[in-house]
Amino acid sequence: MRSVYIPLRLLRASVLYVSLNAQLVRGDAAPVSVEPTRTIELTADAKAVTFGPAGRTILAADRNAIHILDTASGKDTATVKTEDAVLSLMLPPDQKWVAGGGEGKTLTLLDPSTGKGSQTVALNAYPYSLGLAWSADGKKLASSVGKNVQIWDPTAGKSIADWKAEQGTNLGVAFSPDGTQLLGCASGGGDGPFDGIIYVWDATSGKEVTHFTKPAASHKWACFADAKTIVAPINGKSDGAAAFDVATGKPKYFFKASAGDTFTAGALSHDRKTLVTGDAGAGAPPRVQLWDASTGHQIATLTGLKSGKTATVAFSPDDKLILGALDGTTICVWTAPKH
Repeated sequence: MRSVYIPLRLLRASVLYVSLNAQLVRGDAAPVSVEPTRTIELTADAKAVTFGPAGRTILAADRNAIHILDTASGKDTATVKTEDAVLSLMLPPDQKWVAGGGEGKTLTLLDPSTGKGSQTVALNAYPYSLGLAWSADGKKLASSVGKNVQIWDPTAGKSIADWKAEQGTNLGVAFSPDGTQLLGCASGGGDGPFDGIIYVWDATSGKEVTHFTKPAASHKWACFADAKTIVAPINGKSDGAAAFDVATGKPKYFFKASAGDTFTAGALSHDRKTLVTGDAGAGAPPRVQLWDASTGHQIATLTGLKSGKTATVAFSPDDKLILGALDGTTICVWTAPKH
C-alpha cells in the first residue's frame, strides 16, 4: 500500500478544524467576551431600567421621576415626574405604553418615546406593585405584590382577575408564550425552610394549574423559556438558575453561576432563544452572562460593570441590544453577539 505524507502543521490544523466544528455542532463553543458600546452614569440611583421602542431610548426610574435617555448618546431627553417611587418598568410587545409599578396604589402608563401623555391609572388595590408582566398581545398586564396577583385590561383600566397565592411572597410574574397562563415565582412557601415555590395559574380565572418547589432564591425574576419550560433563579449546590419541566417540576438543566454568587437579575429575549443574567458580584465585578435558553450553555460574558449588585438586565425589542444596570447609577449597553 502506498503511504501518503501529511505535513505536521496541516495535520494539527485539521485536528483543530474538526474540534472546533464539533464544538459548534454540539453548541458548546467557548463563551466570548463582549465589551459595552455605551456606559451611562445617572445622577441618581435607578430603581428600575428598561429599553424603549426599538432600543432607541432607555427608561430609568429613580425615586422621583422616570428619565428617558437616548441610547446612542446617553443624554437625558425627557423627564416625567412621578408621585411615588417607581420600582419596576415593563414595555409591552406593541411598544405603545410602558408600565411602571412601585409605591402607591397606582400603575403609571406613559408614552415610552417622549414621556408625553403620561397618565397614572388607579389599577392597583394594594400599597405597592413590584412584579409586572405583559402578555404577548399586549392586552393584559399582570401585577403582583406579596401574595396578591392581579390581571388588568390596561386600556379600560379594569381588573380582569384577582387572586392570592396560597404560600410564598415577593412574586415575580410572567405570561406563557400564548398568554393563557401566568407563572408566579415566590421566595419561601416550599416544603422546607430554604425552599421557594413556583405557581402556574390560568391567566383568566386565576385557577391553579400546577405548583412545585425549588431551592429558594429571594430574587423575583422568572420566565417561560417555552410552553413546557420555566427558568427561575435558585440557591443551593447549583447556584444560578434552573430550567424546570412544567409538567413534573423537575429541573431539566442548569445555568451555573460563579462560585458563591447568585443571579440577582434575569430576562429572556423576545424570540425566547437567549437568557441574560446578572449576578451579585460576590468578591468580584458583577458578571452579566448570555445563555442558550434551550440548553443552559453559556454564550458570552458581558463586561463593563465595575462593582456592586446587578439590579436589572433587559433586551431591546429587536433583541439586538442588551442593557445591564447596577443597584446604583451605572448602566452598560452591549450589542448582542451572534450565535
